[in-house]
Amino acid sequence: MADKHEPDKKAREWAKDSGWSRAWVFGCRSWDHGIYFTVSNDIRGWIYTDDPYIFAIAAAAQAAHFQVFIKYTGYDPNGNGGTGSFASVQLALQE
Repeated sequence: MADKHEPDKKAREWAKDSGWSRAWVFGCRSWDHGIYFTVSNDIRGWIYTDDPYIFAIAAAAQAAHFQVFIKYTGYDPNGNGGTGSFASVQLALQE
């Protein structure tokens, strides 16, 4: 049985072939609905959402230490005061 913190081989292949990246949710701020994603040591940053469902999914993933998949655009390592930012993020979960 696969470790719950590591997506199985099928999920890794799907992510690689589809342009999605595995990521961890390292922060969810309720006061501004900011979500902090870490894809790698070089790609990490904030995205802000007005969608309560996306925020709830990200917060649950963070609380469960569950890795998610994201497809992002407009990554700026210097955005948001130097902590990194994304222009847009699509979020997916493994079944």
